[in-house]
Amino acid sequence: MTTAPSGIDAPCATDPRVAGAAEPDLDALLPHAGRSRLIRAVLEASGDRIVCEGVPPSDPEHPLRLDGRLWPAAAIEYGAQAMAAHGALADRGGGPPRIGYLVAVRDVHFGVDALDTITGPLRVAAERVFVLGDQVSYAFEVAAADGTPLARGRASVSLRGAAALAAGGDAPRGDA
Repeated sequence: MTTAPSGIDAPCATDPRVAGAAEPDLDALLPHAGRSRLIRAVLEASGDRIVCEGVPPSDPEHPLRLDGRLWPAAAIEYGAQAMAAHGALADRGGGPPRIGYLVAVRDVHFGVDALDTITGPLRVAAERVFVLGDQVSYAFEVAAADGTPLARGRASVSLRGAAALAAGGDAPRGDA
């Protein structure tokens, strides 16, 4: 396993243990914008772990609702966005941001039948468990604000440098 650069160990303003710390700029960390951004704050960040606050799943306009419901599989996207924020924090100062593609999800367990009945923000944690070149694996957990477990699992990400994509690298295509 590799160790992240020390910049990720900086405390966050939303971390209740630290007064006056700088909060990471989510616009700089995540490609998601507007309603598609499910992470609204980084609460804690360290070399291998991040804890974020996710938007409340009870919002009737939630972008992942299907047939009027927010199914538990949407928790995977919350976890993936926390992983993206962690990766961006770990890469700070290391050149242009890298694009990550979710390539596998394993051992996913859901604690509820639907997320839309959960009120309040979610607590989303991701821990980097394996790094080999451009492949990164994380364990993730999503819980209600009161600590009720909603989902947990593992996910693997394949990273591509922004320069490779700009040069015509193997970005996903809509015509496949």
